[in-house]
Amino acid sequence: MNTGGKILWQEMQKRGIGPAGPLLGICLAGPFFGTQLDPNDYIFRWSIPIET
Repeated sequence: MNTGGKILWQEMQKRGIGPAGPLLGICLAGPFFGTQLDPNDYIFRWSIPIET
């Protein structure tokens, strides 16, 4: 989990929100980067169901 995922998790804990399922991370990278990618070059999108 990168920094963005950690921040999301900390905000949920601070607000008293619990997960209703797993945290899903989608990593996007352009098609011409090759196989040697620095994790800081990824674009992450996070999705997590929350308890209501």
